[in-house]
Amino acid sequence: MARKVIPLHRRSGQDVVKLADVAEAAGVSLATASRALSDTKGVSEKTRTKVKRAAERLAYVVSPEASRLAGGRTGRVAVVVPHLSRWFFGELLEGLIAVTSGADLDMILYHVDGIDDRRDFFERLPARRKVDAVVVLAFPVDEDERRRLQLMGADIVAAGGQDAPYPHVYIDDVAAGRRAVDHLIMLGHRRIAMIEATDPDQPVQLVDVPRRTSQLSPTLRSRLTIGSLRASVGARSTELMR
Repeated sequence: MARKVIPLHRRSGQDVVKLADVAEAAGVSLATASRALSDTKGVSEKTRTKVKRAAERLAYVVSPEASRLAGGRTGRVAVVVPHLSRWFFGELLEGLIAVTSGADLDMILYHVDGIDDRRDFFERLPARRKVDAVVVLAFPVDEDERRRLQLMGADIVAAGGQDAPYPHVYIDDVAAGRRAVDHLIMLGHRRIAMIEATDPDQPVQLVDVPRRTSQLSPTLRSRLTIGSLRASVGARSTELMR
């Protein structure tokens, strides 16, 4: 049975190679070509090799969208973050990018910088039905916002600054505070101040500002002078303590 081979040089730069072209070039059905390229069972090794060689010759690339949808997943993760320029959030994003890239996942970033952006995101839920999971990055959400997130039908994970019913990771404030103060004491310091900052770009604080210091041991608290200040005046406060 003669089969038609489609030479690559006959295609213009605007033509898009389709799965049907690969199937025709390999002399197999469309279903067989699909199974061969996705390494699905039910295709002989000889046929699989023939189909893959035809795909390579035609420079055919499997559509990631079609492949993911066929498996019932989008292959995308939404990341909701309040700030992009601050180093802490940049470090978290860098770590997330490394992990998602290694898992062959795409990341969609939603920047909720300020109360209006935040309200708009939770009202519209733009990532709904577009992602498999949502990472809420270093800002707390209230009960209404949690309910809105659950409407997305995706797995939700919080990273940093969050106490939530879904999986979350955050710094051990007690251990961090102990190590910081112990280090300063070992250096000979006895008058130690701690500034806790709130975020002026977000709505009413959902996590009590003194929460971190309240978790410290009495010994550590006795060595600290604590002040709760807005982030915008933190630098000025540091100058005043000199």
